[in-house]
Amino acid sequence: LSRMTSETRIQAYENKHREGVLRVLGYLWGDDYQNNKAYFDWKYLQNPHATGWPGIVATAGGEVVGFRGYFPARVEVNGRHRAVVQPGDTCVHPRHRRTGLSVAMGRVATEMFAPNYDFFLNFSCTKASLPGYKRLGFHQLAPKYFVNRTGIPGMTRYVLASKGLLGDRPGMARSHNPEVVMITSQARPAAMIELVCRTAIPADKIVLARGHGFFSWRFRSPRHRYLFVYVASGQDMQAYVVLGLSSNGRRAYILDHAQVNRDSLRIAMESLISARQFDIISMLGYGIDADMGAVLQSTGFTAHSLVRIIEKRIHGELPVLVRPLKSASESDEFLLAGLDVRRAENWSLRPLISDAA
Repeated sequence: LSRMTSETRIQAYENKHREGVLRVLGYLWGDDYQNNKAYFDWKYLQNPHATGWPGIVATAGGEVVGFRGYFPARVEVNGRHRAVVQPGDTCVHPRHRRTGLSVAMGRVATEMFAPNYDFFLNFSCTKASLPGYKRLGFHQLAPKYFVNRTGIPGMTRYVLASKGLLGDRPGMARSHNPEVVMITSQARPAAMIELVCRTAIPADKIVLARGHGFFSWRFRSPRHRYLFVYVASGQDMQAYVVLGLSSNGRRAYILDHAQVNRDSLRIAMESLISARQFDIISMLGYGIDADMGAVLQSTGFTAHSLVRIIEKRIHGELPVLVRPLKSASESDEFLLAGLDVRRAENWSLRPLISDAA
């Protein structure tokens, strides 16, 4: 599948494009070629949920001048797995920008991915890219905002660090009760999946499909840093919480969790807070289940904080987007197992599904 414009050819990524794509992505990712290559391979070529091509390339005169990557994932609804794909990294060579190339690549992707995926999701649109996604038929699923736990001292440290006036926090949080709670940078995929299998999956909700292969791959990212909080009773894991760390180590984002009951999750969160490792702890404010919602409320998290005010002023509150890959003429195009994917209450998603996590 390919398309021609007056100057460029748009087609599915092939292995022969790899070096050219890496050169173009250097404008987006920076000049560290080895790190870029490792990250590209992990994100687009090793993803266990990939079905077919990892993205779209644009070439001119035989040279790659644009790339639009796509990040696949699996969701589960009422015991059935469905495939979704997310627009990932998009970059166009400076000489070819402002020519509509990004949107043109997106249109080819819509045709190319339709046989293998049910929906597009987008967690990382920007003010600049949002109009293009709307032209491609994306709809708002939910506003993207965080519930946060911090205080004036933590917020002050975080702002100072963002301006280079305080250093990073490379240290590892430690539990005050290591016999029950372990806080570590090491993933334990087998134990985590065993716990997931012991917990009830919400009925009539679209949830992230989690499996051993997904976890084993997910936490090997060469660019992201993770922290894991495990609660155990003897040899049995009772809860886990996965956090992604900011580049300076001062903010943690809750990406995923599982628990046998609310008390075990509360122990995990209280242990994380008492370790005093982070200036801010955050979680996306939609798709939060009842147990996590109650624990967040009881441990001082709020959607109404100075953090949110500042971030809204700087970045705005951009939406999470969704778009079906079926024909626009189908009346049920927004239905997945009978659930309207445009309604946030039909989702119980974990931020771990996002390509940015």
